[in-house]
Amino acid sequence: MFYAGDNDLAEGCTPAQVRDAFAAFVRRARALDPGVPIAFIAIKPSMARKHLLPQIRRANALVRDYAGQQHGVDYLDAFTPMLGPDGQPQRRWFGQDGLHMNRQGYAVWVRLVRSWLDTVARP
Repeated sequence: MFYAGDNDLAEGCTPAQVRDAFAAFVRRARALDPGVPIAFIAIKPSMARKHLLPQIRRANALVRDYAGQQHGVDYLDAFTPMLGPDGQPQRRWFGQDGLHMNRQGYAVWVRLVRSWLDTVARP
């Protein structure tokens, strides 16, 4: 399970750098265990980083495309369910700072991760 890119984009990294960092992680993990299943949790659309939505969308798309070309690497779309009908982040998923998720926000992730774990745990 891998979540990254949120702080990287906020610090000025490009979406391609986020994808490349994930690809490097996959290579390192596969060097240790070639069959290990890997999942990337999409960068969340937070209230505090609404100004980064274009970069977040691009980074998520690049990672999704990369994962789709790799065996045993999955992209878990936590981004889309956290958007409102207007395509913007929803306050209900976040604490007062608008960046860190609350219980409801993490519940979205738990559903995605649990479903993925059920899938990869099948013999």
